[in-house]
Amino acid sequence: QQPEHLKALLSKLKRFLGAKIFCEWEKLIDEGRWEELVADLLVQHYDPSYSRSQAAHREKHNPLVEKLPLPDWDEKSLDEAVVFMETHLQDSEGYRAAYPTHEALAEAEARL
Repeated sequence: QQPEHLKALLSKLKRFLGAKIFCEWEKLIDEGRWEELVADLLVQHYDPSYSRSQAAHREKHNPLVEKLPLPDWDEKSLDEAVVFMETHLQDSEGYRAAYPTHEALAEAEARL
């Protein structure tokens, strides 16, 4: 309904993505090709921005999450993922207190 306003908003992304992409978006807006515009916005801007944000978050908060081996959701795969986490994370600050190992849980059960 307001193509010029949309162009003005999208122009803020021009310095990040370049004039060529912005011109393509202007053309799509002028021609009313909204589905193509949205698809291109997702591919050119949103998806890469989201991927960069997620990568930075993983590196800052838990770099091992990306490496977690979980090929399937069956019991064997889940057990292997737990062992992986215990092996790689148990030296993390506060991990042992928050997440006791299988062995610690088994010992606690045996005492009951």
